[in-house]
Amino acid sequence: MKKIITSIVVLILPISLFAQITINQSDLPSAGNMYGITNENATATVDYTTSGPNHTWDFTFLTAASTGIDTFFTLSQLPSGFQTYFVGADMADNQGVSVGGYNLQGSYTSYNNNILGFYNRGFAGTIPIVNQLLPFVYIPGDQMVKFPLNYNDTDMSSTYAISGVSGLVEISRHRNRTNMVDGWGTLQLPSGNYQVLRMKSDISDHDSVSIPPFFNNVIDNFTHEYKWYASGKGIPVLQINTNEVGGNETVTQITYQDPSLLPNTIQNIQTDNSEINIFPNPTSDYAFLMPSEKMKNKKMLITDVSGRVLNEIFVSSIAVTTIDLTLFSEGIYFIRFIHDGNLSSIQKMIVNR
Repeated sequence: MKKIITSIVVLILPISLFAQITINQSDLPSAGNMYGITNENATATVDYTTSGPNHTWDFTFLTAASTGIDTFFTLSQLPSGFQTYFVGADMADNQGVSVGGYNLQGSYTSYNNNILGFYNRGFAGTIPIVNQLLPFVYIPGDQMVKFPLNYNDTDMSSTYAISGVSGLVEISRHRNRTNMVDGWGTLQLPSGNYQVLRMKSDISDHDSVSIPPFFNNVIDNFTHEYKWYASGKGIPVLQINTNEVGGNETVTQITYQDPSLLPNTIQNIQTDNSEINIFPNPTSDYAFLMPSEKMKNKKMLITDVSGRVLNEIFVSSIAVTTIDLTLFSEGIYFIRFIHDGNLSSIQKMIVNR
């Protein structure tokens, strides 16, 4: 009898180890989450189409072109011009956004994570042709993930956003999205192995740009997102984006998570004081401050090399704080923390464009 029971356990054990997972609200990002990401050189030789149940995807051959950190901020941490636009959102990040053929400058994308799903609520940024901050609010939100997410799930959504400057420019977007979970199994990456659900998203964007009375242009884009979700990992552990033209897909972006990047980055920037974490450093338009408990409720001064104060920020918590550097020239600056009128800490910061 013991031999029979042992045989049954041996047969069941492999199945339980590789059973499909379910993705829920707690598995997607929340405000304050940070993820180390690696950007791979986009290549047509990557096999992103093969999928199915109990599948193994081997992407251990990927090599990094660049690395970074994807930070999800609370709305109160955003520059003041953005906070009133993102109705229904509870977080935002500053990944690049384009609309109507224009790359938005200094952009943020907003999100909402609730019991029904994870939604893109819209984005805002500066349009070069008018040099003005414009909000694009998705009505309703663009449903990126529907909860609970399981193998063979399919859902569709449509959304609309419009913005512009009266008499100068009007830009609108109609988006249709179809999500299908077409596989589950093991994903192998340079950063480790993950049990995942694989979801393919087909996205059709119809952008319209009007500059009355001279110009009206329509841009149709058909793109695909291939995303591998793992339990508790927030953003996809691997995402491959493609652009489709004439039925042929071209890989445009490959990103994967590398959890080791976040502590390494923080460690590398602690050059002057281990209590202040500023990243990236050097930076260009924005930097992010991750203060320690000792920095809480202190005044932060940004000064130039001569000691002239250029900005003053009160750090009320240990949450990530955004530092807007878009109006700063290239050069060396210092972050100084003041407590009870005395200098308590200092960190060098480099702005390089």
